Amino acid sequence: MAISITQHHPIKENVFGEKTIMLSRNGNHQYWLGNDKTMKMPSVTGITKYADAGSFGAGVGWATKTIRANDGDLNSPRGLSQQSIETGTALHDAIDNFITNKTINEDSFLFTKWLEDFGKDKTWLASEQLLYIPELSVGGTVDALYFDPDDKSENGSIVLADWKTKEKASFEQYGASTKDFIQVAAYCVGLRAMQSIYSPDSAKIVYVFRDGSGIEVVDVDIEKYWEIFKACHKLHSLLK
Repeated sequence: MAISITQHHPIKENVFGEKTIMLSRNGNHQYWLGNDKTMKMPSVTGITKYADAGSFGAGVGWATKTIRANDGDLNSPRGLSQQSIETGTALHDAIDNFITNKTINEDSFLFTKWLEDFGKDKTWLASEQLLYIPELSVGGTVDALYFDPDDKSENGSIVLADWKTKEKASFEQYGASTKDFIQVAAYCVGLRAMQSIYSPDSAKIVYVFRDGSGIEVVDVDIEKYWEIFKACHKLHSLLK
């Protein structure tokens, strides 16, 4: 994924006759509208960190277990965290190339599993799409949007999809992350508020297990988790 990117996001034509909104993002997870780089917005993921209160204990437990499994190597959790980031980035890039360029990365076993279990039967609309939430001045990047294959109506429903790589044992023990739900709900509200042509009717988080054993798809309650995101944003505003 590029460090800096600019997009013209297609919207439903507004009263001024505009058909796109120009959005940019830099490598510091900051977003801005048009050419005004002085008016940078924080990212959705930066706001969702305020919902992480319950994750400290789980993180300590994971780190302790990792150190024991690696013969007491105190640096092993850090190494695995970096590896997880790189794995997730590689999967996002492979999926983006597939949706955008129809390129199939046969060397990525995680991408192959995602394609087999989820990606091959979809009509894809967009990938790595920049957005912002007008009400709160927060930016974000949607992983992908597609038409719901189960909706046979004339217009079709749009689904927002977000990719996460995760250890299977962690998912089985803790399930989906509340922070992930909050993030995706905020994306949905942002697209709707922008009057994006990709305004979603529903959203899903696709967890791809890092051992390549499978995926888990979970639905997002957009209205519920949007309220929690607003609470996180309020806390962010009070503390900054």
